[in-house]
Amino acid sequence: MRLNYLQNIFITMTHPIIVAYVFDVVGKNDEEYTNLAVRFIRDVFQKMQPVHQWGLSVLALCFNVWQFCTHGKTFSALAFPKQRASLKKWEASRIPLAADFASFFLTLTVTAIYDSQKMLDQLGVGKKEYLKLQCFYNSGICR
Repeated sequence: MRLNYLQNIFITMTHPIIVAYVFDVVGKNDEEYTNLAVRFIRDVFQKMQPVHQWGLSVLALCFNVWQFCTHGKTFSALAFPKQRASLKKWEASRIPLAADFASFFLTLTVTAIYDSQKMLDQLGVGKKEYLKLQCFYNSGICR
């Protein structure tokens, strides 16, 4: 699967956001969960209509420019508490697009983490139960 130029830019701009949310959800910087979330968000991005891809990419650019103008640093260069504060500010923004942008990444990151076999193993959900959950979610017809 080959990413086009816009998708490469989008993943590069949003990777630090995903890392921050993984750290927030899991409590540590876990590369496996980060990679799962990045792949999941990339797949969702690829399935979007081009106009939505451009809109989300413009919002990612606005987020990064806002970070630089506010803190004098890129988002990835900020310490975790400042990253978290910035994301909370966007989540609570009165501007609907800013709040939706932050909740998009939070929701998809949490979904990718809790849908992974690693997390389900930690929660005590076995392979058979996981497959039943996937079957139910995907088609509703389970064998």
